[in-house]
Amino acid sequence: MVDFFEQQAAARRRTAVCVVLYGVAVAAVTVCVVPVVTIGVLYLSLAVESKRGKAVSRLVEQLFDDPVGLFSQGPNLVILLLAVILTVGLILGASAVRYVSLRRGGAAVAEGLGARRVAPDTRDPDERRLINVVEEMALASSVPVPAVYLMEGEGGVNAFAAGHSPSDAVVAVTRGTLQQLNREQLQGVVAHEFSHILNGDMRLNLRLMGLLFGIGCVGLLGRILLHSGGRKNALPVIGLVLLVIGSVGVFFASLIRAMISRQREYLADASAVQFTRNPGGIGGALRVIGGTWMQGRLETRAASECSHMMFVSSAAGWLEGAMATHPPLEERIRRVDPQWDGTFLQGREVAGGTPADEPRVIHDVSDAGPVAMLRPAGPSAALQSAAEPARTVGGGGRGDSALAFAGGLTPEEVFFRLETARATLAAIPDKLTGAARDAFTARALLLGMLLDRDADLRYRQVGLVARLLGDATAQNARVLARELRSASRGLRLPLIELSVASLATMSAEQYRLFRGAVKEVINADDQVDLFELCLEQTLINHLDHRYVDARPVPVQYYVLNRLGREVSTLLWAVAHAAEGVSADAPGHVAAALRGLSLGSADPGVRPRPHTDEVVASLAVMRQVTPRVRARVLTACASLVGADGRIDPQESELLRAMADTLNLPLAVAAVR
Repeated sequence: MVDFFEQQAAARRRTAVCVVLYGVAVAAVTVCVVPVVTIGVLYLSLAVESKRGKAVSRLVEQLFDDPVGLFSQGPNLVILLLAVILTVGLILGASAVRYVSLRRGGAAVAEGLGARRVAPDTRDPDERRLINVVEEMALASSVPVPAVYLMEGEGGVNAFAAGHSPSDAVVAVTRGTLQQLNREQLQGVVAHEFSHILNGDMRLNLRLMGLLFGIGCVGLLGRILLHSGGRKNALPVIGLVLLVIGSVGVFFASLIRAMISRQREYLADASAVQFTRNPGGIGGALRVIGGTWMQGRLETRAASECSHMMFVSSAAGWLEGAMATHPPLEERIRRVDPQWDGTFLQGREVAGGTPADEPRVIHDVSDAGPVAMLRPAGPSAALQSAAEPARTVGGGGRGDSALAFAGGLTPEEVFFRLETARATLAAIPDKLTGAARDAFTARALLLGMLLDRDADLRYRQVGLVARLLGDATAQNARVLARELRSASRGLRLPLIELSVASLATMSAEQYRLFRGAVKEVINADDQVDLFELCLEQTLINHLDHRYVDARPVPVQYYVLNRLGREVSTLLWAVAHAAEGVSADAPGHVAAALRGLSLGSADPGVRPRPHTDEVVASLAVMRQVTPRVRARVLTACASLVGADGRIDPQESELLRAMADTLNLPLAVAAVR
């Protein structure tokens, strides 16, 4: 029996150890380089006073006679400190330059590998299948649909996810992946990549790329000095030493990076089985890769630098040993399927006779073989029709249960429910789905969601849209608003998540006008309701950074002791939104505050907080560490689930809060 939860915990522990070792490697390179740089500077200072040959002999004599005294002398000590600053500045500066070069996130990595973006409304059958799978996974995990890229000229089976956060993440696959994998196997690969998105592996990968580049610059400096030329010149010797140190540092840093990557691959494999409840998906994809001669390798020259980000190793040769960024295929397959018979598959082939492209999801984990350790789901409210107005929460209103339901998870099992995502997509009228997948009509769709039911107010809002974006967008918004009013309210958030990928293709000027129109329409009635807050926060958190050079929010708080007012504001906002618990709101809020070690804060009886207060409190909470933010979000979810049900309005509020706090609900539910 395979315990995937234990596999995940073990992978996280080993990753933490490897990250520490990586830091030690960087520090070791710094310690080794500093004396060499110091000696080089001393040599140059002596060479100014005398001939080069005498400078070398004097320096060697001082090193052998009194090395400690040499470096502890006043002027030389200053030189030593400058060498430390120079070395650290070189490594960190070069790393920062490389990291900044990737500031566009996943798009920069994908385009650097020669991938092209797949249009959300593509008509190509294989690309349409890929888009559908990615959309299902995004809806199931309560994150906006990421941009999808295709490495057109790559015939091997491979994929990767890249980006700094879910907001700028991309999922890319090779053309060979689409040609050789069936839908079930493709779903396993995409689930694996979504695990990297939700577990923060993408940001870790980009930082490792930057640090490795910084260490490599030490060797580059050594190579420059090595060719400085001239007789009786000691700089080539110093350059040779730096080249050796840099090369050794790159070797060990690459070795540790490979160790980190292997642990994250085990974690993502285990998560993919949880997400899909189907070990045959990712297991089948790995078996197909094992049955092809390319074994997932890429033709692009950048394959080596980005190998640790791929689904399987993209580089060939001696890297298959200790430097391999991925575990052996056989080991990965056996971890998800201990009964594997050792055979590989050909493309578009599924063992057991399942049609090649027919979606197969295991609805009862008792049939899942290796995943039988997961508890049976039993009756699941998450499988209710997406059109139903509310869902019942089990577990007595526990916060993790409420988070699970708001994020498309079940209270009995914390993993993705792709069935729910498929049901949601099927429930959305084709006209609305088509609008969400086109950048022009996606703007009208979101503005249509904001149009008021009052005819006079709606008329003014349409006029504002026409003035800012033109008559065509205003007319589309009016038509789509009618379609939305006849559909379930519970479909609005999924439509927003589908629209984000399309809206991200706008130009900066188009986005500026669109954001201005959204603000004008929201403020037309001089008040902001919860849904308007949710929509605006989604745009701010997932699109603004693409067009505005926003600085990252630094961590300012590690505990909640000084944030009682902000936490109380959020709890009361949720308590008023959750109408079923409003009568007992003081008791529920007091219990939530005690659970957050803020029991001394008297909740009293507060009126519904103004939206500006909620936004300000959320802005402060973004400066708290992720783990503490997750606790606050769980406390808010416990209020929502206190009456045993979640309605669309409550779900919208939770998702708006999760978006603002940069905590995808699928992640917050398992913290």
